[in-house]
Amino acid sequence: MNIPRHDVKKVLRHGKQVLDHEVQDDGISTLGWFFKFVLVWAVIIFILSFAFNAHAQLKPATAIRAIMGEASNQGYEGMLAVACGIRNRGHLKGVYGLKAKHVDREPAYVWKIAERAWQASLNVDVVEGATHWESTDFKVPYWAKSMQKTVLIGDHQFYKAVQQ
Repeated sequence: MNIPRHDVKKVLRHGKQVLDHEVQDDGISTLGWFFKFVLVWAVIIFILSFAFNAHAQLKPATAIRAIMGEASNQGYEGMLAVACGIRNRGHLKGVYGLKAKHVDREPAYVWKIAERAWQASLNVDVVEGATHWESTDFKVPYWAKSMQKTVLIGDHQFYKAVQQ
């Protein structure tokens, strides 16, 4: 049985009494729609902030330490290449240099070079999208067989995922 809207004086919603003028035709309050709208946009913004700032979670001091561990003996070009690879990767998982013991013994000028390389890697990508690298002193690692070589800089060969 349909009761005309003007005959409805009170509506029960979630166990609370709501006056007729607080209810829209569909039974959902205006405030409820506003909160849903804000929530949806907040979720969208949250997701997009991660999609476009993959490298934003990298702490500069930690990244610089990893650069030092990987390429402190490679000069500015080698450090820049590793810095670009780290930014492309977006995380430090699997980066050996992060835990390298020799880093603590490196002189201050080498730290400054690594810091400069990290800053410069914001604006350039000298490794052509590579996310992995390996020293040419070692044999080709198992994971490199399924990747594409990009560039050789210093003692490091750089790799990226094969485009399908």
